[in-house]
Amino acid sequence: MRPEILRYQREVVDVLYTWAQSPKAVAATAGLVPVEQITKPEVPADDAGLDAWREYHRQMVFWIDWQHDIEVWRGSVESRLEGLEEVTNLIPEILERLGPQTLTSDHQRAVQKYADIPDQDWPRVVQWFRAQLEPW
Repeated sequence: MRPEILRYQREVVDVLYTWAQSPKAVAATAGLVPVEQITKPEVPADDAGLDAWREYHRQMVFWIDWQHDIEVWRGSVESRLEGLEEVTNLIPEILERLGPQTLTSDHQRAVQKYADIPDQDWPRVVQWFRAQLEPW
C-alpha cells in the first residue's frame, strides 16, 4: 500500500500544480475586479432631475452587484482554504502511518534485475552488501 499511496501523493501534487498554473485558473479571477476601483456613487441633490436619479440608481445597482460578487468570491476562497487546511493537517498523520520511505520506483526496478541471481550465490550477495555497508 505504501508505494501506491506515495505514487498517488506525487500525482496529486503534479495535478494540483498543473491546475494552478493553467490559464483557466488565472482567467477565472481576471475579470472579477475592474482595473479601477468601483466607488459608491454620490447621491444627487434633492432637486436633481429624473435622469440624474436614474443614473445614480443604475450605478448603485452596479456597485451593489460588484460587492455581492466580491463576497461570493471571498466565501468560495475561504471554503477552499478550509478544505486545504484540513488536508494539510492530515499530511503528518498520513506520513507517520506510512513509515519510512521505501525504495523509489527506479530503485525497485534496479533491484528486480537481481532476481536472476541463482539461490546458491545468495551468501556472496549478502557478503557484498555487508562490505558496502561497513563504512556506514
